[in-house]
Amino acid sequence: MKRLLLCILRRERANRCFFIACLIIFPISLCPIFDLCAQDNAALRFFKEAQKAQSSDTAEAVRLYTRAIDKDPSFANAYRERGHCYLQQRQIELAIADYSKAVELNPHAAGVYNNRGAAYTLRGDVDRGIADYTRAIEINPNNPSPYSNRGNAYQSKGDTSKALADYNQAIELNPRFADVYNNRGALFARQGKIKKAIEDYSEALRINPDYAQAYEGRGMAYQRMDMTDKALSDFNRAVEIRPRSFLSYLNRADIYAAAGRTDEAIADYSKALRINPKAADIYNKRGIAYQKQGKADLARADYTEAIRLNPEHSGAYNNRGISCFKQGDIDNAIKDFDQAIRLDPKNAEAFINRALCFTQREGSLEFRADEFDDSLERIKPLLSKLGKSADDFKGSQDPVKDAVDWLNSIETLEIIFKHLTDNAIFYCMPEQLPDGFEKWTPDQIGAFAGTPAGKRLKREILIRLFPKETPQGKGIEYEKALVDLAKAIEINPGSATAFFHRANVCIKKGYKSQALSDYTAAIKLRPRYAEAFYGRGSIYQTAGDLRQACDDYSAAIRINPAFPEAHNNRAVVYFLRGNYKKAWIDVRRAQELGHKVHPDFLSELEKRSR
Repeated sequence: MKRLLLCILRRERANRCFFIACLIIFPISLCPIFDLCAQDNAALRFFKEAQKAQSSDTAEAVRLYTRAIDKDPSFANAYRERGHCYLQQRQIELAIADYSKAVELNPHAAGVYNNRGAAYTLRGDVDRGIADYTRAIEINPNNPSPYSNRGNAYQSKGDTSKALADYNQAIELNPRFADVYNNRGALFARQGKIKKAIEDYSEALRINPDYAQAYEGRGMAYQRMDMTDKALSDFNRAVEIRPRSFLSYLNRADIYAAAGRTDEAIADYSKALRINPKAADIYNKRGIAYQKQGKADLARADYTEAIRLNPEHSGAYNNRGISCFKQGDIDNAIKDFDQAIRLDPKNAEAFINRALCFTQREGSLEFRADEFDDSLERIKPLLSKLGKSADDFKGSQDPVKDAVDWLNSIETLEIIFKHLTDNAIFYCMPEQLPDGFEKWTPDQIGAFAGTPAGKRLKREILIRLFPKETPQGKGIEYEKALVDLAKAIEINPGSATAFFHRANVCIKKGYKSQALSDYTAAIKLRPRYAEAFYGRGSIYQTAGDLRQACDDYSAAIRINPAFPEAHNNRAVVYFLRGNYKKAWIDVRRAQELGHKVHPDFLSELEKRSR
């Protein structure tokens, strides 16, 4: 059966798919002349020079505003404007201090309350921000900006009704306020009202055709409606306007990844990481894309970086475990799945994946003396099959250990490969053999033999070649796998994958009744589960229910016409039912799909067809 490991993405907060525009800070403007007449002439000169510098050099502007304040410590506008500069520099505490001094000197400055509210909100002190926005509205109820900012603050607290009321009021005061349409669109998206969100984003873009954030927001709304072409168009426009549009690169990459366009996905994830190199989840996503390309080392490196940045990232541990599994590093895979489960005990996928590791690890990779009861007589039959005599080891101090060491050696794999090229077992397990193994040189065989995959394959081949002579483990790992799969089903009773894999393990343990029940459950949950039909068909076939077996193999083939094993097994069923013509059709189709049909079966089919 195919082993399907589940990549998972870390669940993101529900508000990921919307974007709130930047808080609205009153623009820097020349103050009315009557507001400045009382100022010291030197202070006023520094103030005006600072205003000229502010748009291009905030550091210089801060220096000049400070000179103005030194000349006149009661200069409220200088504190206000220096507060703007500090806010632009993200020096939040200094901005709050200046805004507080400005309102102390001028308690009716609505704009300063608005801007201090923005600073509080950026600091994470949302309630103080709301209080300042409310004071700004009390002083000047006709200014839409504090309504918009207070709406953003309410939205960040999850108070959507108050946020919507503030956005509506801001639009009533200024119907061409693009930021508010953008922010209300974000609110609608958060509420799942996607069509309304798209309408608001579109209105923001009608007012301001170069509004990158509105393109981002609308693109994510289209994405949620599976309108990927429109979403891509919006993300493309957003990065054209603003090349550092982090969310556009991220979401465009997600679309590419879902469409199998992994090269483009990796390129966009990489651009997003250049903007925000500490985004752990993007490393996780890029790792998945690399994994799909078969670049296990790059995938593993990305998962490791995601874990370094966020040691609580259960999904990254799960996915790194998958990379380890695919590289044959089963022990480290299990460690990663252990950690994923510790961080998220409801992570059904990690339980499934760990179960697959236990299944793979069943039986030691290398033979142990105790498997042969520490007896040379017990190991003798297997040695004989491999062309070796027990007498070759009798002269040593520990003959059983030396014999087992020889079984674990590279030389044994070379002998086994020679057996395979002429043995019918070759045709029963082509999917487990390395491509082109029959042409490998001794050096290639030697290099492969030392890997976990090589050791595992050696044992599997020996079990198939010489089942009576080869110890097959005690089933402990299978029992662990069954425990994990039961837990996965408990967490997610709708997981067809968990039922399918539990059925596979039950087959190995000989629990055919439970396997039949689990395959049936998997099919009920996923009616187009070709592998489950195939597995259930195999049970019916071994039980002698050829009609039901044929029906299940046929169902698997209808779902996946390129399923060579299903064609092969249905051919056998047709043969057993005496329908040789149909058997030949399936045999030829299986061969076309690259399946090596057993030569003994072909020979018998030819005899019966005459």
